[in-house]
Amino acid sequence: MKTADDYHEKTVRENADSMVLHSEQKMDLGGEWFDGVSGTNSQSRYMSREEILKRIEDRKIKRIMQAALEEIEQEEQDDRIAAFRAEVHGEHAGDVAD
Repeated sequence: MKTADDYHEKTVRENADSMVLHSEQKMDLGGEWFDGVSGTNSQSRYMSREEILKRIEDRKIKRIMQAALEEIEQEEQDDRIAAFRAEVHGEHAGDVAD
């Protein structure tokens, strides 16, 4: 998608902002560390080191929790399958005895 900015010569700063925005879109970082605003008036668009480390830690905790939930769900599904198979095999054994 072209914008009006694509039709004039860009400054070094605008080129750098464009490259960062493009990289962010390619990596799908969710716009959390770069807000996509170009220009010299937007100096606060970067996060501090502490904020980044906190987000990384939060994401790590979320991934661990997600993995634990998936493991619990898999165990419950395995238990239900085992109970179902035991029930089915138990019924078949009773049918054969009749």
